[in-house]
Order: sequence, then structure tokens, then C-alpha cells
Amino acid sequence: MLKRKIVFYRWLPSDPQRSFDLHRVIGDLASYIAADPTYAITQSNEVATAVEVVDVGNENSPTNIILYALRSPENRPLQWEPGQPISAIRLEDGQYPADVTHLSIFPNGYAAQDAHGYAPRPGRFSFFLRKKMREKISFEPLFTPDMIERMRHLKGRLRGANIAFTQAEYTGEPGGGGSLSVLWPQALRQKVPIVRVDLSMGKFGPRDRYLDEVVDDAVFELAENANDQIEKLIVRGKNPQTGVVEEVNLLKNRLQMEREFVPSRDVPSLPDRSEVFFAIDQAYKEFYRNGVLDRAGHAQLLRE
Repeated sequence: MLKRKIVFYRWLPSDPQRSFDLHRVIGDLASYIAADPTYAITQSNEVATAVEVVDVGNENSPTNIILYALRSPENRPLQWEPGQPISAIRLEDGQYPADVTHLSIFPNGYAAQDAHGYAPRPGRFSFFLRKKMREKISFEPLFTPDMIERMRHLKGRLRGANIAFTQAEYTGEPGGGGSLSVLWPQALRQKVPIVRVDLSMGKFGPRDRYLDEVVDDAVFELAENANDQIEKLIVRGKNPQTGVVEEVNLLKNRLQMEREFVPSRDVPSLPDRSEVFFAIDQAYKEFYRNGVLDRAGHAQLLRE
């Protein structure tokens, strides 16, 4: 069985200067790809992304997308067999190794994907639409209903944070200002795939000392805005109500549901796409019916 996590997001247009019609944009994209299959790919330097439109959707049904993170020739995995030297995987021109995720975008502002170890994130779809369609859309993570309240208690009282950044091109330059310019080590602002930062007041320091306000603000800004840049974000802070140092793992507190799928007959490492989209739709309906989506916290609430 293939284990997947169905992870939920809130989506919204991110260009205040123009309106965004989801179904028009996806319908146009499907037409362009049908006329020219290479339109499904966008590549810039080391980042290559492809999109397959499965269902355009309408006001009563989700838009279903398959998102592919493609590996350019210099980033392809190698192959090995006993008694033979390591060598490159042999592929024809125009063929790519691909990591895959299924993404459903619901008309009322929610979205969900089947997440696994190498699944591309929805930020790649934002990158694709920006490059190919000149349209801007963003995906914000949704958290379990109690997570925002737990984080609010820790604001201004952080004693530590473990953070891992990814420097994928579609997430922007890490030295571009804001929270990343505060937290990203100056010496590592080169081409480094992942950088890990451990911030701490130390076990033996005074118990009433906390991280600098600028650093505290930067950590919370990451939680709000940089979801596609974060591989890990664990914060530790003192809850003033209990006097206890608490730990919050933001990624583990994402709004999600675990599912298992039978491998497809043709591609054993993938489940059947129809089963995945059905499972996403059922998970969405369950959360919607139980009011979980309405109660879920999104990161912008940390500002309020």
C-alpha cells in the first residue's frame, strides 16, 4: 500500500491589480496544452515544472491538477547494478524523471494535495501560472484549529527555533529581504539546496530571557508567508499561562488526513489518479461537513 497525507491549504488570488477567474485560467491552460503539449512545461535555470489538467472544474466541482517536479539532466538520479560502474539513467530527449502530486482546487477557496516524501508543493503551481499564464495565485497552509492559539501564547516568548529552508528557485531569493534576510546565514547565501538554522537561548541561560524581538518577528513571518520555503519549523517558547516551555511543530500541525492507496498496475510507485482525487474530495467533504475547515487556522491569523 502507498501511504499519503492529504494536506489542506487556503488559496487566494495574489495580484490586487486584477481579478482572477480560476476556471477561465485553467480552461485556457488546458486548451494551450492540447494545442502544444510542450506548453505544459516551464523551466528556469535548475527548476522545471510541468502541469497536467485533469478536470477544469466549475462552481460545484473541484479543479484537478497533476503537478510534476521535473529533474533537469544535471540533477537526474544515477543508476547502479552489481558489477557495473555507476552511470546516468538513460532517457530520450524530452523525457524527465518526475516527482508527482495530485492537487484539487475547490471553488470556495480551499485546496488539497496528496503529500509524500518527494511530492512537489502547490507553490510550484503558483510559479507555473506566473511564468506561463501571467496569473498570480498563492496557497497558504491550514493548521489544526488549536495551533494558532498555541502559537499566540508563545509570541514574544520564544526561547528557540529549529528551521530548515529550501532554496528552490520558485520560492524566491533567500537574501531578498524580510524574514529570510534576518535568519538566513550571510555566509550561506550561495547555491545551497537546504540550510538548517538552530536558534536557542541555551539550556543553562536565564529562564526569563527570550529571542530578540526582530528574530521573533522573523520566525512568525516565516510561519505566515514562506510555507514553500520551509522544510522544518519547530518553535519553543514559554506559555505565560502555565509557565511551561512548550514546543510547536508547525508541519506536524498542518490540517491533514492520512490515507492508503493500492499501487496502480502500470506505475507501482503511484496510486491510480481517480482514486486519489476521489479520496481528496471525500476528505474535503468530511472536513467541510464537520466544520473543521471553518475552524482551521491559517497563518495570517497570527497577525490578528
